[in-house]
Amino acid sequence: MTPESKGAWMRRLIIISLIGAAAAAGLVFKPKDKKNDGVVSTAVKVTFQNYKEVYGKPAVLTVSNLRVEGNAAADKLQEILEKLKKDKYGPKIQLAEVDVAVEKGLAGMAGVDPAKLAGHLEFYSESKKMGDLVGQNDPRVVEQTIDNILNGMLQRMSKDWKPDVEGMKSGNATGVPGMSRDNGKQLPPSFKPAPAQAPAPAPAPAVAGKKEKLDHK
Repeated sequence: MTPESKGAWMRRLIIISLIGAAAAAGLVFKPKDKKNDGVVSTAVKVTFQNYKEVYGKPAVLTVSNLRVEGNAAADKLQEILEKLKKDKYGPKIQLAEVDVAVEKGLAGMAGVDPAKLAGHLEFYSESKKMGDLVGQNDPRVVEQTIDNILNGMLQRMSKDWKPDVEGMKSGNATGVPGMSRDNGKQLPPSFKPAPAQAPAPAPAPAVAGKKEKLDHK
């Protein structure tokens, strides 16, 4: 073996040793896993079997994110929604997500082409569709849209609002935590209102005695 060959082998051994030492010390870096980016999903997975139950949940606004694996717009919307739910809305909204590449029936119902998905949110309140937001992933637009829908729900339901008290009817929620509608209890068939009593007559005013008229001749 020539001195040149010995030198090449020594360099290779040194490189291999350095790589091994770096691996043992945990210094070998790999691309960041998107699943470990700190965003923990609280969204309910929507399928064709459970969508009626999810979208029909009472007393909450359901925000459904239509997604495709690896779609940047949908991933961005997930981050926005999770932050808004955590920092602002809490139990007022329920997050949901649909994999439209898998759930083709739901994709068809929403009128979505998975190949052209550019960010799509659907909004439901107790099975009623309240609207869509398409092609937007600006946090301010998403927040304003949710605010507008929630405010619209409040206005429609505000007429008969009463605070929750013992004896209120169940299943009569307004969509706002702590508030519900009560249309009054049904009176029993035998119930008859008491007749109104006439007010007592006022005492007659005192009358001065009459004086007899004297005839003078």
